[in-house]
Amino acid sequence: MAQGHIIPMVDMARLFAQRGVYVSLVTTPLNASRVRPAIDRASRCSGLPIRLVELRFPSAEARVPEGCESLDTLPSMNHMKGFLEATELLKQPLERFLSADRDFPPPTCVVSDMFLPWTLDVTQGLGIPRWSSTARATTNYSLIIIESLRRHRSAGPEEETVTIPDVHCVEMKRGQLPVPFARGTRGYRRAW
Repeated sequence: MAQGHIIPMVDMARLFAQRGVYVSLVTTPLNASRVRPAIDRASRCSGLPIRLVELRFPSAEARVPEGCESLDTLPSMNHMKGFLEATELLKQPLERFLSADRDFPPPTCVVSDMFLPWTLDVTQGLGIPRWSSTARATTNYSLIIIESLRRHRSAGPEEETVTIPDVHCVEMKRGQLPVPFARGTRGYRRAW
């Protein structure tokens, strides 16, 4: 529900569709209007199996000004709490969409933004795998490295070269690692 997340999600949707996956990009009317040209071009011109699905944004129910469906449209951050409540109110409409009969095949996976954690409840309830994305490739890559370091924590001298487990061909000096990993300590999640 922010431009920095929507644009990479559209790119990801197009990449999936280019590989023959039927893609439904589920968003709100304002956000759909912003990405519609790219989705229409991918669908009509390239013949990709991709479509936009619009869910009404529950502005009134969450006391958010009408038309404020993305962070950049909020008149002030005083509306942030209501905005987050409104995104959570999309839970039931999404569940109805995912479980409905449709022209596309039933969903085999849901990719959702990490700022919509309630999508996990929806997908688990329907038995659909879910992948939570930060919608930014560099951030996803760094999260993979952080998780690998968290699971394979070890101590040693700062000048020691460390191979990052689970990540192909990545080596760093221990002193270049985030402090909790460089020292081999626990508690990175609390500090983060």
